[in-house]
Amino acid sequence: MAVSSGYSWSVDQSSYDHARFEAYFGGRTFSSYYEFEEVLKKFQEEYLVTFRVWSSLLSAPGDPCVYRRMTLICTHGNFDEESESAGIRKRRRKNGGCRARFSVDEKDGVLIVGVRSRMLVHNHRCSEVEYRVDPVVGQLTTEERMKVMRFLLYGMPIDGIRSMARQEYKKELTRRDVNDIKCHLMDTVVLAESWSEFEALVRESGDFSCTRDKEGRIECISFRRTEQAKLFELYPEVVCIDRICNVNRNRFRLLQFVVTDGLGHGRCVMYSLMRDEECSTYITALSHFRDLMPNANKVQTFVVDLNLARMGAIRTVFQRQKILLCQVHVVRAVHRNV
Repeated sequence: MAVSSGYSWSVDQSSYDHARFEAYFGGRTFSSYYEFEEVLKKFQEEYLVTFRVWSSLLSAPGDPCVYRRMTLICTHGNFDEESESAGIRKRRRKNGGCRARFSVDEKDGVLIVGVRSRMLVHNHRCSEVEYRVDPVVGQLTTEERMKVMRFLLYGMPIDGIRSMARQEYKKELTRRDVNDIKCHLMDTVVLAESWSEFEALVRESGDFSCTRDKEGRIECISFRRTEQAKLFELYPEVVCIDRICNVNRNRFRLLQFVVTDGLGHGRCVMYSLMRDEECSTYITALSHFRDLMPNANKVQTFVVDLNLARMGAIRTVFQRQKILLCQVHVVRAVHRNV
């Protein structure tokens, strides 16, 4: 029977699964755990399955076999999840998982795959798609994870991160995987205890500008990373400006300056936190953009929504640049008023 990427549900499946397993492990001994691991890796890549150590008994320190006994199970549906109840560390998923498993024992200094304790029939499709998104196969190394973090700081979208991992690492990341890396990145944020410490932290990876009113309160503060400035130098022609209301307890507005990269993805190149949406505050934010971004005079067009204060501020700071209305807001206005 030929090996295919799909899963055959015929009555001969049990003998078929055992036959392909025997072709790799039948009658073989392994002098070390790493030798066994290499053969297991080739077996998994050919038949599109993944196994991991479920239970084990370690051997003496320094033993190349590492384990005196271990049981490996198919990873499909067999990952534990944290329990929401206090005092319970982990719980098995209610839907269960694949029951395919086998054991490996150490005997006379070599590893031997057990014969009796086997159950090699998979209850799921062994397809290339499911194999590529398996958490074990798609797990990033430390170096790969650090590189992904740098690209996330650079502002690369999730689809771009997944495409990069697919092309460079031959690994299929899900959106949840990328979001988990983002959450880990947020956990590493360092809080500053003073304004001077905050200023030093920001300038390590970029630059910022802050404007205060007569009473010393922050009116507008803008940030940009070094990578964002380099990205703006590549695509300075068109800049989209959008804002989000009430992003913190002081109800500040978040103003985003976005460019479109060569793949058609919007990439933020600077953030501004504004206390209000007065025309003077918009002028301050745009002045920060002009001062912080290299070659800001190369901007040819600003794309904005229907906000007169924002358009007036652009005309004040950038006299020669064109102003276009965002298509989405124009369509909404037409539907609302016509």
